[in-house]
Amino acid sequence: MNAFFRLGRRGLAVSSVALVAACANGPLDFDLRGNFDQFSTAEAARNATFDRPVPDSRGIISYPNYQVVVARRGETVAQLAARIGLDGNEMARYNGLQTGDTLRAGEVLALPRRVSEPSPATGATTTGPIVSAGPVDIGAVAGGAIERAGDQRVETAA
Repeated sequence: MNAFFRLGRRGLAVSSVALVAACANGPLDFDLRGNFDQFSTAEAARNATFDRPVPDSRGIISYPNYQVVVARRGETVAQLAARIGLDGNEMARYNGLQTGDTLRAGEVLALPRRVSEPSPATGATTTGPIVSAGPVDIGAVAGGAIERAGDQRVETAA
C-alpha cells in the first residue's frame, strides 16, 4: 500500500510540472481551449476589464438591442426593479435570481424589456442607445476578406 501512495505522489508531481511548463509560453488560459487549436476566449477575457459606458442617473446603459442596469451597493433585485419601474419578479426571473437576492455595487443585470432611453433628463450625456462610431460597410469587409483569400480552387472527384 505504501508503494501505491509513493507512485501517486510521483504522478501528481509530474502532472504539476507539466501544467507549469504548459503555462510558460504565455498567460494561463483557464478555459484551456486556446491550447488545442480551437476557438479561444482568452483575448476576450483579457479585454473584459475595459471601461464600460457610463450609466445614466437610474443606472441604465442602453444598447441598440438590449439594456442593462447597474446595481447599487446592498440593493436587492426587487429594489433595483422598483427603482427603474419594472416588476421585481420579472426582473429576477429574467436574470435567474430571486427578488430578495442582495446585489453588489456595480453588478450588471439585463433588463427583460426596454425602459425609457437614457437622456440628459436622466443624467446621461447623450440620448438613446450606444451605437458604434459609424456604419459598417459590409461590402468593404467582405470584399477585403475575399481578396485576402486569393485564388482557392476546389476540386472534386467522383
